[in-house]
Amino acid sequence: MTRILLTGGHAATTALSVIRELKKTQKAENIFWVGAKRAIEGSNVSTLESKIFPREGIKCYEIISGRIQRRFTRYTIISLLRIPIGFVHALFILLNIKPDVILSFGGYAAFPVVVMGFFLRIPVVIHEQTIAAGRANLFSAKFASKITLARKESKKYFPNGIVVGNPLLPSLCKIAPKKDKPKRLTIYITGGSRGSIPLNQTVLKVIDKLLRKYNVIHQTGELGYDEVLSARNKLSFRERNAYQIYATIDPNSIHEIWQKASIVIARSGANTVAEAIATKTPSIFVPLSNTYNDEQTKNAIFAQDLGIALVLPEKDLNPENLLNLIEKVDWNWSKMISKISSYKNKDLKAASRICEIILGFSSQG
Repeated sequence: MTRILLTGGHAATTALSVIRELKKTQKAENIFWVGAKRAIEGSNVSTLESKIFPREGIKCYEIISGRIQRRFTRYTIISLLRIPIGFVHALFILLNIKPDVILSFGGYAAFPVVVMGFFLRIPVVIHEQTIAAGRANLFSAKFASKITLARKESKKYFPNGIVVGNPLLPSLCKIAPKKDKPKRLTIYITGGSRGSIPLNQTVLKVIDKLLRKYNVIHQTGELGYDEVLSARNKLSFRERNAYQIYATIDPNSIHEIWQKASIVIARSGANTVAEAIATKTPSIFVPLSNTYNDEQTKNAIFAQDLGIALVLPEKDLNPENLLNLIEKVDWNWSKMISKISSYKNKDLKAASRICEIILGFSSQG
């Protein structure tokens, strides 16, 4: 059996889809995960990966690593000091696991694993999920044996990259395309696994208006959950029944949310955009404004060009603009779905293609 080490950040559902595919031919005890324990520097919020992967039988290793932060905070110096520690820690982890191949999804926790894997002559495959290029993957590319991409547009940054699509969970791939518009639409609001405070706060300013016409499912992130819960508790009994809130959503249940969702309002991380496209759900994307290479805006525009989304820049995020776009999507709901109906989606087979590539290195050895 091939010993496979996966690593990265912000990649829970992407990695999980590959893990599920790998488990068709590999035993779980031969699949390992290396990543950060905390989702946000200085908080006690655990990463989604550290919560769900052990339930899959995957042994997880927390790596002590730092990163170069875009803004100076009280954690900046500590984070910088952890960078050299991360390389030493990665070396010890790799010598302990002795993987045959490494698959990296990017992120600061993955970079020392990739570098030390290269020096230990372990084949390294990286996957770029965004339509642009993450900082860690740009650095990691110099040490990679193969580079896989979700979108062909990323070849601008990785000319030798192989376009495989963005891996999706099997349960999402099985969702039947939306056709008939429901009488009462359900809006799914998500800021990604960590949530979005600006998005949460804007939604709360219009939640009473939304609940007059729509059902709402709101994934808040752990840091925003209490504020949203407090606001929900002040609503009437009828309104509370129409308003479901979650801090995070288990990937094993995410297909149930997408099945219910008629409209999505979300940050435009690569996974959320890929899921909206795959489920053909009309969307409003509010890109995070300070991402490297403006990757979230590019992800959102990709979906907009397919006809399934509208883009609301973060600087324009306010109650009035949000309500206007929701009304626009509601009015054009059937037309937006029709536009994407013929789109041939590489994402549906991406997990199996990545598995073929990484398992190919073990057959060479």
